[in-house]
Amino acid sequence: MIDDMDRIAAYDDNGLWSFRGVHFSRQGTLLQTIVSLVEQGQRGYFATELQALLQVRVHNAVAHLYGAKQVEREQLADQYLYVSRTGGAAQLEKRCEAIQQTRQQGSRATAEAPDQMRESMRLLLSVLNEKQRRLYLGLESMRLGHGGDVTISRLTGVNVKTIALGRRQLQARDITAERIRALGGGRPSLKKKRRAGTSE
Repeated sequence: MIDDMDRIAAYDDNGLWSFRGVHFSRQGTLLQTIVSLVEQGQRGYFATELQALLQVRVHNAVAHLYGAKQVEREQLADQYLYVSRTGGAAQLEKRCEAIQQTRQQGSRATAEAPDQMRESMRLLLSVLNEKQRRLYLGLESMRLGHGGDVTISRLTGVNVKTIALGRRQLQARDITAERIRALGGGRPSLKKKRRAGTSE
């Protein structure tokens, strides 16, 4: 069976492979895989990035690895960056350079954003409910990368904390279905009310 799996396996550059909803790693266990990724990553990894890459929750795993001194971590804004114990300084430096570059690009994009783009975003926000607005802006922030919260806030005038909350909810898949239509809205009930003094 293992030989058959080896023949059909199509591991990516990170040594990962998914087959029919099951995820495999050349490195073995989840903990071993995370250590390998962090060691090899040029800019380290945030937990949200590892979770997106591995398609499983990793917060408990990275906390365990840090406690066991198998990885190091540095706090950047509201997240921990997990880095190698031997090459962590270089990884942190490259990550900071990437963040700074993204912020500069975001600032230029904000300054150059056409008025029509700003107005279109604000028009869309005007027809969304509070939760939809938060998630939409969180998604736009994620598309821009680090520094996106501030950039989107400048574009829309929405508080940066609201945008950050929407982004975190999307990253954590913390979304539940809610009834959007207000009570009393929509089509009237097909069942007619019984009139007083009459029988149906």
